[in-house]
Amino acid sequence: MNHEFVVGFDAKRAFSNSSGLGQYSRNHIRMLASVLPPNRMVLFSPKIERADFADEMHRAGIRIVSPNQNARIWRIWGMGKEIKEQGVSVFHSLSPELPLDLNVPSVVTVHDTIAFDVPAYHSIWNAILYRIKTQRALRRCSSVVCVSRFTANRLQNLPALLGKTAEVLPPVFIPSQVQSIPPSKAIQPYFLYVGNLEARKNLGMLLEAFMMVRKRIPHHLILVGKDLGMRSSLLGFIKNMDLTDRVHLLGEISEADKNGYIEHCDALVYPSVLEGFGLPVLEGIQAGKTVITSSGTAMEEAGGDCAYYASPYQPEAWAETMMHILENPLPENRAECRSHLQQFSPETLIPAWLGLYSLVANGN
Repeated sequence: MNHEFVVGFDAKRAFSNSSGLGQYSRNHIRMLASVLPPNRMVLFSPKIERADFADEMHRAGIRIVSPNQNARIWRIWGMGKEIKEQGVSVFHSLSPELPLDLNVPSVVTVHDTIAFDVPAYHSIWNAILYRIKTQRALRRCSSVVCVSRFTANRLQNLPALLGKTAEVLPPVFIPSQVQSIPPSKAIQPYFLYVGNLEARKNLGMLLEAFMMVRKRIPHHLILVGKDLGMRSSLLGFIKNMDLTDRVHLLGEISEADKNGYIEHCDALVYPSVLEGFGLPVLEGIQAGKTVITSSGTAMEEAGGDCAYYASPYQPEAWAETMMHILENPLPENRAECRSHLQQFSPETLIPAWLGLYSLVANGN
Protein backbone atom coordinates (compact mmCIF):
# COMPACT_ATOMS: atom_id res chain seq x y z
CA MET A 1 0.00 0.00 0.00
CA ASN A 2 1.36 3.41 -0.98
CA HIS A 3 1.64 5.71 2.06
CA GLU A 4 3.23 8.59 0.14
CA PHE A 5 0.20 10.88 0.23
CA VAL A 6 -0.11 14.57 1.06
CA VAL A 7 -3.07 15.26 3.33
CA GLY A 8 -4.81 18.62 3.47
CA PHE A 9 -7.09 19.66 6.30
CA ASP A 10 -10.01 22.04 6.50
CA ALA A 11 -8.56 23.62 9.64
CA LYS A 12 -11.08 26.41 10.16
CA ARG A 13 -12.26 25.00 13.49
CA ALA A 14 -8.70 24.41 14.66
CA PHE A 15 -7.95 28.10 14.24
CA SER A 16 -11.26 29.46 15.54
CA ASN A 17 -13.05 27.22 18.07
CA SER A 18 -12.00 27.06 21.70
CA SER A 19 -13.88 23.86 22.52
CA GLY A 20 -15.60 20.90 20.90
CA LEU A 21 -14.75 20.88 17.19
CA GLY A 22 -11.71 23.06 17.81
CA GLN A 23 -10.24 20.69 20.37
CA TYR A 24 -10.94 17.71 18.10
CA SER A 25 -9.32 19.44 15.11
CA ARG A 26 -6.19 20.63 16.93
CA ASN A 27 -5.55 17.26 18.56
CA HIS A 28 -6.12 15.40 15.30
CA ILE A 29 -3.66 17.63 13.45
CA ARG A 30 -1.12 17.29 16.28
CA MET A 31 -1.48 13.52 16.15
CA LEU A 32 -0.70 13.37 12.42
CA ALA A 33 2.09 15.95 12.76
CA SER A 34 3.84 13.59 15.17
CA VAL A 35 4.35 10.99 12.42
CA LEU A 36 4.10 12.73 9.04
CA PRO A 37 6.86 14.93 7.60
CA PRO A 38 5.84 18.63 7.51
CA ASN A 39 5.79 18.64 3.70
CA ARG A 40 3.02 16.04 3.69
CA MET A 41 0.52 18.17 5.62
CA VAL A 42 -1.24 21.38 4.57
CA LEU A 43 -3.73 23.33 6.68
CA PHE A 44 -6.42 25.42 4.96
CA SER A 45 -8.33 28.05 6.93
CA PRO A 46 -10.26 31.17 5.87
CA LYS A 47 -8.81 33.08 8.82
CA ILE A 48 -6.44 32.62 11.73
CA GLU A 49 -7.93 33.50 15.13
CA ARG A 50 -5.82 31.30 17.40
CA ALA A 51 -2.32 32.69 17.05
CA ASP A 52 -1.01 30.16 19.59
CA PHE A 53 -1.96 27.20 17.39
CA ALA A 54 -0.67 28.98 14.27
CA ASP A 55 2.68 29.55 16.01
CA GLU A 56 2.77 25.88 17.02
CA MET A 57 2.21 24.80 13.40
CA HIS A 58 4.77 27.27 12.05
CA ARG A 59 7.37 25.91 14.47
CA ALA A 60 6.58 22.40 13.20
CA GLY A 61 7.14 23.59 9.61
CA ILE A 62 3.57 22.84 8.49
CA ARG A 63 2.10 24.95 5.69
CA ILE A 64 -0.93 27.12 6.47
CA VAL A 65 -2.92 28.44 3.50
CA SER A 66 -5.39 31.32 3.90
CA PRO A 67 -7.06 33.62 1.35
CA ASN A 68 -6.03 37.22 0.86
CA GLN A 69 -9.66 38.34 0.74
CA ASN A 70 -13.28 37.12 0.59
CA ALA A 71 -12.61 34.46 3.24
CA ARG A 72 -16.24 33.30 3.47
CA ILE A 73 -16.53 32.80 -0.30
CA TRP A 74 -13.07 31.17 -0.56
CA ARG A 75 -14.05 28.28 1.72
CA ILE A 76 -17.04 27.56 -0.54
CA TRP A 77 -15.39 28.23 -3.90
CA GLY A 78 -11.68 28.83 -4.34
CA MET A 79 -10.19 26.67 -1.61
CA GLY A 80 -10.59 23.60 -3.85
CA LYS A 81 -8.30 25.11 -6.47
CA GLU A 82 -5.62 25.87 -3.87
CA ILE A 83 -5.93 22.35 -2.47
CA LYS A 84 -5.05 20.99 -5.90
CA GLU A 85 -2.24 23.51 -6.40
CA GLN A 86 -0.67 22.57 -3.06
CA GLY A 87 -0.31 18.96 -4.25
CA VAL A 88 -2.84 17.52 -1.79
CA SER A 89 -3.74 13.91 -2.62
CA VAL A 90 -6.42 13.43 0.07
CA PHE A 91 -8.40 16.23 1.73
CA HIS A 92 -9.85 15.77 5.22
CA SER A 93 -12.67 18.06 6.26
CA LEU A 94 -12.68 17.95 10.06
CA SER A 95 -16.33 19.06 10.05
CA PRO A 96 -18.93 18.08 7.42
CA GLU A 97 -18.39 20.65 4.67
CA LEU A 98 -16.50 20.52 1.36
CA PRO A 99 -15.60 23.31 -1.09
CA LEU A 100 -17.66 23.17 -4.26
CA ASP A 101 -14.58 23.22 -6.46
CA LEU A 102 -12.81 20.36 -4.67
CA ASN A 103 -11.32 17.89 -7.14
CA VAL A 104 -9.33 15.45 -4.98
CA PRO A 105 -10.45 12.42 -2.92
CA SER A 106 -11.84 13.43 0.46
CA VAL A 107 -12.65 12.27 3.98
CA VAL A 108 -15.39 13.95 6.01
CA THR A 109 -15.74 13.72 9.79
CA VAL A 110 -19.29 13.87 11.15
CA HIS A 111 -19.47 14.68 14.85
CA ASP A 112 -23.19 14.60 15.50
CA THR A 113 -26.63 14.70 13.89
CA ILE A 114 -28.13 17.29 16.23
CA ALA A 115 -29.30 19.58 13.42
CA PHE A 116 -31.26 16.65 11.96
CA ASP A 117 -32.51 15.09 15.21
CA VAL A 118 -33.28 18.18 17.30
CA PRO A 119 -32.98 21.26 15.05
CA ALA A 120 -34.41 23.43 17.84
CA TYR A 121 -30.96 23.34 19.47
CA HIS A 122 -29.76 25.55 16.59
CA SER A 123 -31.16 28.75 15.17
CA ILE A 124 -33.48 28.00 12.25
CA TRP A 125 -31.01 29.35 9.71
CA ASN A 126 -28.01 27.52 11.20
CA ALA A 127 -29.92 24.23 11.31
CA ILE A 128 -30.97 24.53 7.66
CA LEU A 129 -27.48 25.56 6.55
CA TYR A 130 -25.80 22.76 8.49
CA ARG A 131 -28.15 20.16 7.04
CA ILE A 132 -27.56 21.37 3.48
CA LYS A 133 -23.76 21.45 3.89
CA THR A 134 -23.65 18.06 5.63
CA GLN A 135 -25.78 16.24 3.08
CA ARG A 136 -23.85 17.78 0.20
CA ALA A 137 -20.53 16.75 1.77
CA LEU A 138 -21.79 13.20 2.40
CA ARG A 139 -22.82 12.82 -1.23
CA ARG A 140 -19.48 14.07 -2.60
CA CYS A 141 -16.88 12.65 -0.20
CA SER A 142 -14.91 9.44 -0.69
CA SER A 143 -15.14 8.29 2.93
CA VAL A 144 -17.24 9.18 6.00
CA VAL A 145 -15.88 8.97 9.55
CA CYS A 146 -17.99 9.34 12.70
CA VAL A 147 -16.55 10.04 16.14
CA SER A 148 -18.87 7.52 17.85
CA ARG A 149 -21.06 4.51 17.09
CA PHE A 150 -23.93 6.58 18.47
CA THR A 151 -23.48 9.17 15.70
CA ALA A 152 -22.84 6.53 13.03
CA ASN A 153 -26.09 4.73 13.87
CA ARG A 154 -28.10 7.94 13.63
CA LEU A 155 -26.33 8.96 10.44
CA GLN A 156 -27.47 5.80 8.67
CA ASN A 157 -30.97 7.31 8.53
CA LEU A 158 -29.80 10.04 6.15
CA PRO A 159 -30.37 9.26 2.45
CA ALA A 160 -27.33 11.40 1.55
CA LEU A 161 -25.02 8.52 2.55
CA LEU A 162 -26.08 6.77 -0.68
CA GLY A 163 -24.89 3.37 0.43
CA LYS A 164 -21.67 4.57 2.10
CA THR A 165 -20.81 2.98 5.42
CA ALA A 166 -19.58 5.38 8.06
CA GLU A 167 -16.39 4.24 9.75
CA VAL A 168 -16.13 4.91 13.49
CA LEU A 169 -12.86 6.46 14.66
CA PRO A 170 -13.12 8.22 18.02
CA PRO A 171 -11.39 11.52 18.75
CA VAL A 172 -7.76 11.31 19.70
CA PHE A 173 -7.35 12.38 23.31
CA ILE A 174 -4.13 14.19 24.13
CA PRO A 175 -4.00 15.21 27.80
CA SER A 176 -3.20 18.85 28.44
CA GLN A 177 0.39 19.55 29.43
CA VAL A 178 -0.47 22.97 30.88
CA GLN A 179 0.32 23.21 34.59
CA SER A 180 -2.80 23.50 36.73
CA ILE A 181 -3.68 26.43 38.97
CA PRO A 182 -5.51 25.40 42.17
CA PRO A 183 -8.90 27.08 42.69
CA SER A 184 -9.81 29.05 45.78
CA LYS A 185 -10.45 26.95 48.88
CA ALA A 186 -13.51 29.14 49.52
CA ILE A 187 -15.49 27.20 46.90
CA GLN A 188 -14.32 23.73 47.86
CA PRO A 189 -15.55 20.99 47.89
CA TYR A 190 -17.40 21.13 44.57
CA PHE A 191 -18.92 19.39 41.60
CA LEU A 192 -17.63 20.68 38.26
CA TYR A 193 -19.24 21.12 34.83
CA VAL A 194 -17.00 21.93 31.83
CA GLY A 195 -18.61 22.84 28.50
CA ASN A 196 -20.62 25.53 26.74
CA LEU A 197 -23.63 27.10 28.42
CA GLU A 198 -26.37 26.13 25.97
CA ALA A 199 -29.75 24.41 26.02
CA ARG A 200 -28.71 20.88 25.04
CA LYS A 201 -26.14 20.77 27.83
CA ASN A 202 -29.11 20.35 30.19
CA LEU A 203 -27.84 22.63 32.95
CA GLY A 204 -31.33 23.47 34.16
CA MET A 205 -31.81 19.82 35.07
CA LEU A 206 -28.40 19.79 36.78
CA LEU A 207 -29.43 22.78 38.92
CA GLU A 208 -32.66 20.99 39.87
CA ALA A 209 -30.63 17.97 40.97
CA PHE A 210 -28.26 20.16 42.95
CA MET A 211 -31.25 21.80 44.66
CA MET A 212 -32.23 18.36 45.95
CA VAL A 213 -28.87 17.69 47.60
CA ARG A 214 -27.59 21.12 48.63
CA LYS A 215 -28.89 20.90 52.24
CA ARG A 216 -27.37 17.46 52.72
CA ILE A 217 -23.82 18.25 51.57
CA PRO A 218 -21.40 21.21 51.84
CA HIS A 219 -20.55 21.17 48.13
CA HIS A 220 -20.57 23.96 45.60
CA LEU A 221 -21.44 23.58 41.90
CA ILE A 222 -19.07 25.25 39.43
CA LEU A 223 -20.03 25.78 35.78
CA VAL A 224 -17.19 26.56 33.39
CA GLY A 225 -17.64 27.42 29.73
CA LYS A 226 -18.59 29.85 27.00
CA ASP A 227 -22.07 31.36 27.14
CA LEU A 228 -24.17 30.40 24.12
CA GLY A 229 -27.39 31.98 25.30
CA MET A 230 -28.04 30.32 28.68
CA ARG A 231 -26.17 32.47 31.21
CA SER A 232 -29.00 34.92 31.85
CA SER A 233 -31.63 32.25 32.52
CA LEU A 234 -29.21 30.24 34.67
CA LEU A 235 -28.41 33.32 36.76
CA GLY A 236 -32.13 33.95 37.18
CA PHE A 237 -32.70 30.42 38.45
CA ILE A 238 -29.72 30.63 40.78
CA LYS A 239 -30.99 33.89 42.28
CA ASN A 240 -34.60 32.77 42.62
CA MET A 241 -33.60 29.49 44.28
CA ASP A 242 -31.21 31.24 46.68
CA LEU A 243 -28.18 29.41 45.28
CA THR A 244 -25.96 32.45 44.75
CA ASP A 245 -23.44 31.37 47.38
CA ARG A 246 -23.33 27.75 46.16
CA VAL A 247 -23.44 27.85 42.35
CA HIS A 248 -20.75 29.71 40.39
CA LEU A 249 -20.77 30.54 36.67
CA LEU A 250 -17.16 31.23 35.74
CA GLY A 251 -17.45 31.67 31.97
CA GLU A 252 -14.45 30.88 29.78
CA ILE A 253 -11.24 30.34 31.70
CA SER A 254 -7.63 29.53 30.84
CA GLU A 255 -6.39 26.00 30.25
CA ALA A 256 -4.36 26.21 33.46
CA ASP A 257 -7.42 27.23 35.48
CA LYS A 258 -9.56 24.52 33.88
CA ASN A 259 -6.97 21.87 34.71
CA GLY A 260 -6.89 23.13 38.29
CA TYR A 261 -10.66 22.93 38.66
CA ILE A 262 -10.72 19.39 37.26
CA GLU A 263 -7.82 18.29 39.47
CA HIS A 264 -9.50 19.46 42.67
CA CYS A 265 -13.17 18.61 42.04
CA ASP A 266 -14.98 15.80 43.82
CA ALA A 267 -16.69 14.85 40.57
CA LEU A 268 -17.04 16.10 37.01
CA VAL A 269 -20.70 16.27 35.92
CA TYR A 270 -21.72 16.32 32.26
CA PRO A 271 -25.52 16.11 31.89
CA SER A 272 -25.84 16.87 28.16
CA VAL A 273 -28.90 15.50 26.37
CA LEU A 274 -27.18 15.00 23.01
CA GLU A 275 -23.53 14.94 21.96
CA GLY A 276 -21.45 13.42 19.22
CA PHE A 277 -18.93 12.20 21.79
CA GLY A 278 -18.17 14.16 24.99
CA LEU A 279 -14.48 15.00 25.44
CA PRO A 280 -14.93 16.46 28.98
CA VAL A 281 -15.78 12.91 30.10
CA LEU A 282 -12.31 11.78 29.04
CA GLU A 283 -10.72 14.80 30.72
CA GLY A 284 -12.30 13.78 34.01
CA ILE A 285 -11.29 10.14 33.67
CA GLN A 286 -7.73 11.08 32.71
CA ALA A 287 -7.48 13.18 35.87
CA GLY A 288 -8.61 10.20 37.96
CA LYS A 289 -11.88 11.87 38.87
CA THR A 290 -15.34 10.43 39.33
CA VAL A 291 -17.49 11.34 36.34
CA ILE A 292 -21.28 11.46 36.16
CA THR A 293 -22.80 11.79 32.72
CA SER A 294 -25.95 11.01 30.74
CA SER A 295 -27.12 7.48 29.97
CA GLY A 296 -28.39 6.47 26.54
CA THR A 297 -26.04 8.82 24.66
CA ALA A 298 -22.61 8.89 23.01
CA MET A 299 -21.10 9.67 26.42
CA GLU A 300 -21.39 5.98 27.28
CA GLU A 301 -18.70 5.35 24.65
CA ALA A 302 -16.53 8.10 26.09
CA GLY A 303 -16.95 6.90 29.67
CA GLY A 304 -17.16 3.12 29.28
CA ASP A 305 -17.04 1.44 32.69
CA CYS A 306 -15.14 4.41 34.13
CA ALA A 307 -18.13 6.71 34.72
CA TYR A 308 -21.50 6.78 36.46
CA TYR A 309 -24.62 7.31 34.33
CA ALA A 310 -28.05 8.79 35.01
CA SER A 311 -30.97 9.70 32.76
CA PRO A 312 -30.62 13.29 31.50
CA TYR A 313 -34.37 13.70 32.05
CA GLN A 314 -34.49 12.67 35.72
CA PRO A 315 -33.03 15.17 38.21
CA GLU A 316 -33.93 12.76 41.01
CA ALA A 317 -31.61 10.14 39.49
CA TRP A 318 -28.83 12.71 39.22
CA ALA A 319 -29.31 13.81 42.82
CA GLU A 320 -29.19 10.20 43.98
CA THR A 321 -26.03 9.54 41.96
CA MET A 322 -24.35 12.69 43.27
CA MET A 323 -24.97 11.53 46.82
CA HIS A 324 -23.87 7.99 46.03
CA ILE A 325 -20.50 8.93 44.55
CA LEU A 326 -19.52 10.95 47.60
CA GLU A 327 -19.64 7.70 49.56
CA ASN A 328 -18.51 5.41 46.72
CA PRO A 329 -16.15 7.28 44.39
CA LEU A 330 -14.49 5.40 41.56
CA PRO A 331 -10.92 4.48 42.60
CA GLU A 332 -8.35 6.74 41.03
CA ASN A 333 -5.99 5.43 38.33
CA ARG A 334 -7.70 2.08 37.98
CA ALA A 335 -5.98 -0.23 35.50
CA GLU A 336 -9.19 -0.70 33.51
CA CYS A 337 -9.59 3.06 33.11
CA ARG A 338 -6.05 3.38 31.82
CA SER A 339 -6.88 0.63 29.35
CA HIS A 340 -10.10 2.44 28.38
CA LEU A 341 -8.23 5.66 27.67
CA GLN A 342 -5.73 3.80 25.48
CA GLN A 343 -8.31 3.38 22.69
CA PHE A 344 -8.30 7.18 22.28
CA SER A 345 -4.51 7.51 22.25
CA PRO A 346 -2.40 8.56 19.25
CA GLU A 347 -0.62 5.19 19.35
CA THR A 348 -3.93 3.40 18.79
CA LEU A 349 -5.46 5.77 16.24
CA ILE A 350 -2.49 6.72 14.03
CA PRO A 351 -2.33 3.39 12.13
CA ALA A 352 -6.08 3.53 11.40
CA TRP A 353 -5.90 7.08 10.06
CA LEU A 354 -2.77 6.49 7.95
CA GLY A 355 -4.42 3.43 6.47
CA LEU A 356 -7.62 5.32 5.65
CA TYR A 357 -5.77 8.26 4.06
CA SER A 358 -3.73 5.86 1.96
CA LEU A 359 -6.82 4.00 0.75
CA VAL A 360 -8.66 7.20 -0.14
CA ALA A 361 -5.62 8.76 -1.86
CA ASN A 362 -5.27 5.67 -4.01
CA GLY A 363 -8.95 5.60 -4.96
CA ASN A 364 -9.91 2.56 -2.88
